[in-house]
Amino acid sequence: MDAAQAMDMIFSAEAVAQGHFYWGAFHSQHRVETHRVFRHPENVATIAMDIFESFESTPVDAVITPNFRSGIQLAHEVAGRFNAQVFAGDRVAGVIRFARGNIPAPSGHVLVVDDSIITGDSFSQTLRFLERIGATCIGIGVFVNRLPEEMKIEIPMRSIVSLEKTYPLVDISKGSGNCRLCLEWSQVQTELALIRGDPPSDLLRRRATFEPRIGYDQWDYDNEY
Repeated sequence: MDAAQAMDMIFSAEAVAQGHFYWGAFHSQHRVETHRVFRHPENVATIAMDIFESFESTPVDAVITPNFRSGIQLAHEVAGRFNAQVFAGDRVAGVIRFARGNIPAPSGHVLVVDDSIITGDSFSQTLRFLERIGATCIGIGVFVNRLPEEMKIEIPMRSIVSLEKTYPLVDISKGSGNCRLCLEWSQVQTELALIRGDPPSDLLRRRATFEPRIGYDQWDYDNEY
């Protein structure tokens, strides 16, 4: 499966959303809504087969995903091809957690699978967890890769399509003015303050201080369904 076929899947499912999205300090005007792609079982099966073929020469005892909401479908499909067990974690207050009894064997060879990789935080936490329990991560398989080039993971990874240049992320930790949408929001807030007649001191503070725009929180978004 090549990148062009993956993009056809994404566009056919109308899975590219436009707005103001953020993942920690990383902001973007686009989000790939993989759940729209995964609504079609044949898409999940095709993606899973590609990931399987990328790692089939390596023993895999378990497949683990850091996000049961978006990664469990793909993880199950991949695990079935390896005849391996599947495990899923969940993000609670910014921390990826795995329930007691829901962890791979300490000596197991584990493949980490998810729908996408954006900042790499979920994967980094999962890799530290596997190291802590004594399991070996043999690789990472994802559908969409948006990880910035300077944030590479030193583990074999198969990503079906890389979109870090097509839909780039903006790191506002390197400068508050990097995100155009945040700047526009700050300007709107200032104009609203003028209309409301806020005290001059508040207006000066608003003009001098960058106020990040409120984005779409992932948890709220997931609970819309």
